Amino acid sequence: MIRTKKYSSVLFTILTGCALLTAGSCKPTDDQITKTVTNVARTVAPQINVNVQNGAVTLSGIIPDSLTKLDLDTAIREMKGVVALYDQTSIPLLPDSVISHDKTITDAIDSAFQENHLSGVTVSVYNGVVTLTGNTTAADFKTIQRIVDNVHPKKVLNGLSIK
Repeated sequence: MIRTKKYSSVLFTILTGCALLTAGSCKPTDDQITKTVTNVARTVAPQINVNVQNGAVTLSGIIPDSLTKLDLDTAIREMKGVVALYDQTSIPLLPDSVISHDKTITDAIDSAFQENHLSGVTVSVYNGVVTLTGNTTAADFKTIQRIVDNVHPKKVLNGLSIK
């Protein structure tokens, strides 16, 4: 999977927050959990609110995208003292022009895959980012790369297994 510099720094920040909570041997208080979760969460989502009661963390507000949401949720669940996570955050809706552009990219890739008799690969597009999953051969992978590059996505997340 291709990781960007921004993604790497987000992941580092999340892991640093986890390390801070796990550094002590005592169970952290709700205030300590709140402070750590808030510091970590606001580095990736400034419009997020954190509430902690008896180790149960509730998140609310806006988070930029589903990948950040998933990474943040995973990191918080692993933090010492967190007994539950209630994620009530939302991801902003994309404007119709972006959704239309995503559909254009998806249709172009699907059409090229059919023309080249490629199968076993699932393509999803969100906000101009193409995600590839499934299985392929090394020879087909070169064709897949060429096809995806031709639609000029913002980014490609490659989750393909190459046989």
